[in-house]
Amino acid sequence: MENHANLRLHTPKSYGLAAPSIDDLKIKGGESLGFSQGSTVTVVLEEDGTIVEDQAYFLCLPLNTKFMLLSEKETWSPVKKNVNRSPRAELASALDYDEKKTQDLQEALQRYLDRKEEERQSKELLQLYLKLPGCPDGMEVDSVSGFLSRTIMVLKGKTSPETNSTEDLQLVLSRGVEAMEQILGWDRGKTTSLLQSCEAELKKRLEQIQTVECIRSNSQTDSSQTQNNTRTEQDTDAQGDQ
Repeated sequence: MENHANLRLHTPKSYGLAAPSIDDLKIKGGESLGFSQGSTVTVVLEEDGTIVEDQAYFLCLPLNTKFMLLSEKETWSPVKKNVNRSPRAELASALDYDEKKTQDLQEALQRYLDRKEEERQSKELLQLYLKLPGCPDGMEVDSVSGFLSRTIMVLKGKTSPETNSTEDLQLVLSRGVEAMEQILGWDRGKTTSLLQSCEAELKKRLEQIQTVECIRSNSQTDSSQTQNNTRTEQDTDAQGDQ
């Protein structure tokens, strides 16, 4: 099973490719990004800087994961973390926001980072599980349920399924309680609790997206208003000069 990845250096330019292993990703990515042959390459997650070295962990990552390829001695600090750790007054000045809007932005980013940290820790636990003797390949699709075996393992392992993708959560909810009872072999109460957790996780993700979009929309509105005010002042000055 190949993992479709998006790669980039410390520039806006990115490359999309498919790689069946972490070693293949380093080779293909290094060639695409112009690394010299034989140079040491480190693969990290773009979103949080987690170093990706293990094949089992690589296979646990969702399709179209964004990676950064770093040459020797290079490091990567995610922009979101830097923004969230900035002093509020300094950040407000840089973004031309008032203090309330800056606080909303930092709180939204913190919730996002907290969720990503939970996902990272859960993925590490799943990675350890996949290393156990006799553990099935997490990328195999169950012929009965249509879920990836990895998804079923996560669902059975804990009732707070934050490591699942949004698509997986939506699929679980679309199947309903009775179907998931059969797939997981659970009783009605436990299955209902799982679906409620999936629904709550989806709602939380939607709220985070709406918060960020609201902040972005307000920022664009303020920017447009500022530009309009500037044009009005310029027009007034021009008329006065005449």
